[in-house]
Amino acid sequence: MAFSRNLRLYAWSAPFRRSSKGFTLIELLVVIAIIAILAAILFPVFSRVRMRANVAKCTSNMAQLAKAMVMYANDNKGYLPTPGWSGDWPNWAGCKPPQATAQMPKANWVYPEAGQIWPYVKAARVYLCPQDVKRAANPDYWDPPAGKSIKDMPLSYSMNGRFSTGNPDGSGATPMDSVRGNIDPAQIMLLIQEARNREDTSPVVWSAGMNDSVFDAHPGNLQDNPNHVHYDGTCVAYLDGHAKWKPYKQLDTEHRNGQWMPYSRY
Repeated sequence: MAFSRNLRLYAWSAPFRRSSKGFTLIELLVVIAIIAILAAILFPVFSRVRMRANVAKCTSNMAQLAKAMVMYANDNKGYLPTPGWSGDWPNWAGCKPPQATAQMPKANWVYPEAGQIWPYVKAARVYLCPQDVKRAANPDYWDPPAGKSIKDMPLSYSMNGRFSTGNPDGSGATPMDSVRGNIDPAQIMLLIQEARNREDTSPVVWSAGMNDSVFDAHPGNLQDNPNHVHYDGTCVAYLDGHAKWKPYKQLDTEHRNGQWMPYSRY
């Protein structure tokens, strides 16, 4: 009787003893293969989601900056801020002074707090696309101050350089209400996101569309050309204050057709 009871206990506990041995090599390989397949499916999805979030944030930043420029113009007799990145006058983003000052202690750098539109923005993060955070900028344009590296360059966007003649008083070329009347302000580019560095630039011209705070919108200037910053295009803001992402081909057509020239096509 005792022998029969012990036999039943052994039979009942046998499956649990077998399971304590763990997975076989084949079972482990199957699990690893499943994980690898799931990763291959999900990683591109996560990447696309992150890219969409960057585009949404980027267009929001640019819309805020464009509206700040319009508010600046409303408070300054219709004059937009200066695109300039050279000379000794103020400019929209507080960038590239030729000589160091107390407010901008290192030449060839960006100090948003010193820019003309800072009182309307008051947030340095608005000047920088999320995907450019801690990414190296072009060292040919920027010279970081002490305690900063080229990865800390705080500007992602460039202003349409055709809004300026370099007036020493810091004003734009002419008031907004003198923009040529045959085109809607909603079609004239005010800001564009250019490439962060050489790795992001056009394969045709290595420096085309690289961020230096100013974009020359003249249709004959291919040194400044839209780039593939987000997906196959980039983000732009227009003179009426709206911002959106557009594909490279559409932006290239607008540029080459002279649509972005605010006062004359040529």
